[in-house]
Amino acid sequence: MPTGIYKRKPLSEETKKKIGDKKRGIPLSQQNKNALSIAHKTPSTLKVSLLNISKAIQKNKGRKYDDKHRANLSAAAFKRYQSSEERRKTSERQRGKRAPNWQGGKTPINKRLRNSYMFRLWRESVFCRDSWTCQRCFVRGGELHPHHIKYFFEYPELRFELSNGITLCSSCHQGEHKNKFMEVKYG
Repeated sequence: MPTGIYKRKPLSEETKKKIGDKKRGIPLSQQNKNALSIAHKTPSTLKVSLLNISKAIQKNKGRKYDDKHRANLSAAAFKRYQSSEERRKTSERQRGKRAPNWQGGKTPINKRLRNSYMFRLWRESVFCRDSWTCQRCFVRGGELHPHHIKYFFEYPELRFELSNGITLCSSCHQGEHKNKFMEVKYG
């Protein structure tokens, strides 16, 4: 049997009338009435998501959970927000040979350091200290980068030093590295 998508012929007015006559008189459920009401009021992109949400709400409406199940739901919701100590422990547990995608330690040291927990803490600290504001153009928010004032690879002892970091937006960060490159190349 052939497979694929076949274009359907448009329905004739007579066929549409027959279908309408058959459906006439069949009462709609309240859920269908609500869905039709929403569909007529909202743009088409929102229709599908709103219908799915309303179905999920209807499905769980009035559902009773026992105390044990409610405690489990509460604990699961609370677990999403880990303290910095828990995040560090989780990070340490999944390093090296214990990591699920371990491939024999072929990741360069620079990449390993930049993906480490210490780097993330340093990055967050720099952003927080500078109030999430670029220190060159003073634009708050956007795509921010933490910039090492003294090079990451030349000064390993200053890699995670808070005073060696500054918050820059993407364009200012690019300009900063372009300026450093020009100084090194052309003296």
